[in-house]
Amino acid sequence: MANGIYIPMSGAIAAQRRLDIVANNVANASTPGFRQQRAQFETFLIPTGDDRPIEKGLTALSGTSIDDSAGVIQQTGNPLDMAIDGPGYFVVDAPGGQLVTRAGNFRMANEGTLVDVMGNAVASEGGGPIRLRPEGGPPSVGSDGSIAQDGTIVARLAIVNVDTDRLQAVGDTHMRAAAADMRPATGTRVQGGALEGSNVNPVRGLVELVQLTQEFQTNQKVMGEYRKLDQKLLSSS
Repeated sequence: MANGIYIPMSGAIAAQRRLDIVANNVANASTPGFRQQRAQFETFLIPTGDDRPIEKGLTALSGTSIDDSAGVIQQTGNPLDMAIDGPGYFVVDAPGGQLVTRAGNFRMANEGTLVDVMGNAVASEGGGPIRLRPEGGPPSVGSDGSIAQDGTIVARLAIVNVDTDRLQAVGDTHMRAAAADMRPATGTRVQGGALEGSNVNPVRGLVELVQLTQEFQTNQKVMGEYRKLDQKLLSSS
C-alpha cells in the first residue's frame, strides 16, 4: 500500500470526528444552557529518514474545548426557571460529585428539593441542597441568587466561576471541574422566570456541517486514487 494514503485517511478521520462534534452542537441548538464544543487538532510530521525536507503530515483530534459565550436569555414566566446573566455556573450535586451547568430549568421534587432536569439537587451557597416548602407559595429569585418563599429567604444559589480549560463536558448541559478550580462568581446577576438558551448558531452550524462533509468526501476520493495506484502496482508486478 502507498504510504501516502495515510495522509488523506487521517484527514478523513479528523473530519468525521469534527462532524460528530458539530452535529451534536446543532442537535442541541434549542437545549437551555447548552455550551457548544470546538474540536482541537494536532499535526504530526512524518520524518523522511534522510536529509530531505519533511513534506508529509498526519492530522489527529487532540481534544475539545468548551465555548463559554453567552446564550440569549428569554422570559418563561415559570418561577423555577433561572438564568445567569454574566459569568458563572450553577452547581448541582450529582451521584459522582458536584457538576456545574448553565441550564436553569429547575423543578421541585416531592420533598421540596430543588433539582435540575437530571434530578440532581441544586446546591446552595452554604453547601447542601436547596429545599423549598412544597406547601408554600411560588418562589421568587433575587438578582443576587437568593430564593424566597412567602417573603422569607430560604436559600441562596451557589454560583461559581471556572476557567473553561478546566471544564470537562458531562452529557449535554453539565460539566465537571475540580473543587479547587471553582471560585465564587462576582459581578453576576440571576434572573428568575427566565432561561438562557444554547449558544449555538444553528445556521452557522449547518454551513459547517456541509463544509465538513465535503472535506470528508474529498479525502475519501484521494484515498480511492491511492487504492487504484496500489492495484496498478500489484497487477504490474
